[in-house]
Amino acid sequence: MTIQNIFHLEGKVALVTGASSGLGRHFSKTLSSAGAEVILASRNTKKLQSLKDELKHKSHVINLNVNLNESVMQLMNEIERKKLKVDILVNNAGISDPKKFKELTEESWLNIIETNLNGAYRVAKVIADLMLKQGDGGSIINIASILGIRVGLNLTSYAAAKAALIQLTKSMALELA
Repeated sequence: MTIQNIFHLEGKVALVTGASSGLGRHFSKTLSSAGAEVILASRNTKKLQSLKDELKHKSHVINLNVNLNESVMQLMNEIERKKLKVDILVNNAGISDPKKFKELTEESWLNIIETNLNGAYRVAKVIADLMLKQGDGGSIINIASILGIRVGLNLTSYAAAKAALIQLTKSMALELA
């Protein structure tokens, strides 16, 4: 028995936020290799299009800025327009701005919290509603970090946002599972 047989995702649709680079790109490739149809979502649609060309299974490119409610609603409109049934959400979009605490500006702090915590909440909320409406459930995977549990130098806002994301995920699990 191969790993592909154990983790096959044929017939499943996965939405990956922050899919244009880093972990999001890797998650997208892995899900596609396992047979999933992947919705690639990010602000950088040029990189998404390049990734789409590399994937083994059907995929869709959708522009998404998790910081903007309007953008999240446009994502939902595209999903509904294409009649996609989302089975898996990989809530991966995130940023960092490494700075010492005393050098951290309020603008930077708020931007990190907005993207890494509020953006994840925003997307998870609408996708959870969609999954419940679909009636088949699904999986929501919020990508946090070890820095949400253990701190590192010069990453105050990032660590705080990821710690909050871990607690959000636990609360969601209690309510939705």
